[in-house]
This record gives sequence, structure tokens and C-alpha cells, in this order.
Amino acid sequence: MQDAVAPEIQALKGEIVGLRGEINGVKGEIVGVRGEIQGLKGEINGLSNRMDSLEKRLDNRIDSLEKGFDGRVDSLEKHMEDKFTALEKRIGGLERQLDIAFDVRERLAAVEAQLKHR
Repeated sequence: MQDAVAPEIQALKGEIVGLRGEINGVKGEIVGVRGEIQGLKGEINGLSNRMDSLEKRLDNRIDSLEKGFDGRVDSLEKHMEDKFTALEKRIGGLERQLDIAFDVRERLAAVEAQLKHR
């Protein structure tokens, strides 16, 4: 009976050896895939770092532009305030000149009236 079962046992041993080879091949593929995954993780981390760096650069540039814009707005506001102040002074001076002109006109009218009554 042992002689009848021996070929089947040999065949099973051969299949087991074949399966072990396949298992070892799959293990090798798994190791390779793990390596690829690690490589991809490294690339992802690198891209993430680059994105962080770009974001910081953009934030800094935006801050710089905002400060420059704020500075220009402040400068323009100051310039406009100065112009309005100068305009107000000019208007005040013209009002004084008009007051003087009206006063002179009234005096001249009074003098004219006195001259007519003489």
C-alpha cells in the first residue's frame, strides 16, 4: 500500500514546493510594492514640503503687497488731507478778501452818499 500512495505523496510534495515558490514570489512582490509605497510616501512628503514652502512664499508676498498698498493709501490720504487743508485755507483767504471788498464797497457807498448830499 505504501508503494501505491508514494507517487501521490511525491506529487503533493511537488505541489507544495511549487506553492512555496509562488508564496516566495508573492512575498518578493509584496516587498517590492512596499518599497514603491515608501518611495511614493517620500515623494508625497516632498511635494507637501514644496507646497508648504510655496504657501509661505505666497503669504509673505501677499503681506508685502498689503503693506505696500496700505502705505500708498496712507500716503494718498495724507496728500488729500494736505490738499483739502490748503484749499480750506485758500477759501478762508478768499472769504476774508470778499468781506474786505464788501466792507470797502459799503464804505464807498457811504462816502458816495455823503458826496451826493453836499
